[in-house]
Amino acid sequence: MIRILVLTALSLVAFNLYATDTDGDGVDDLQDAYPSDAAIQYLPIAEALSKIEDQSLRNCLTNQTQDHVTAGELTRLNCGYQNVTTLNGLKNFSRILELELSGPNFNDLSPLAHLLDLERLQLQWGDRLIADLSPLQGLMQLADIDVSGHRVSDLNPIADKPLTRLKIEDTRVNDLAVLPNKLN
Repeated sequence: MIRILVLTALSLVAFNLYATDTDGDGVDDLQDAYPSDAAIQYLPIAEALSKIEDQSLRNCLTNQTQDHVTAGELTRLNCGYQNVTTLNGLKNFSRILELELSGPNFNDLSPLAHLLDLERLQLQWGDRLIADLSPLQGLMQLADIDVSGHRVSDLNPIADKPLTRLKIEDTRVNDLAVLPNKLN
């Protein structure tokens, strides 16, 4: 009971840290490319693409956003097995709900912290570089995660998520006690 209360309190604190809308346009400042201008929220697609550091990720995004005007229109991205080495710049595509990056060649998940609407994250296999899930702590909608084949050992950063599916095959996870009972 105490664990549930602590996790709920932490969830509310995390949500309040991220839930700021300075211009009152209904888009959280972390997701708003123009947090002081209520008239526009998302970068034009060409500008958002230019901020993607990884060429493979940029090519994949370019292919999947050909009919888009702004980065805010993209809600699903499948760039699995594309040899992506960094996610830097992905924060500009803040409306992504589903992200498929199977076979990743990166270890830094911090660019995902701005994807507050993210519900599904697929990062299985690849070069086994991912160990730290703490950048996912503020993603309160995250319900489906696959980090199979990585060096992940600590599930505490995702323990308070509304998880309906968690794949951790061939990881370093030894303790499932931090997870909600429905997954134990």
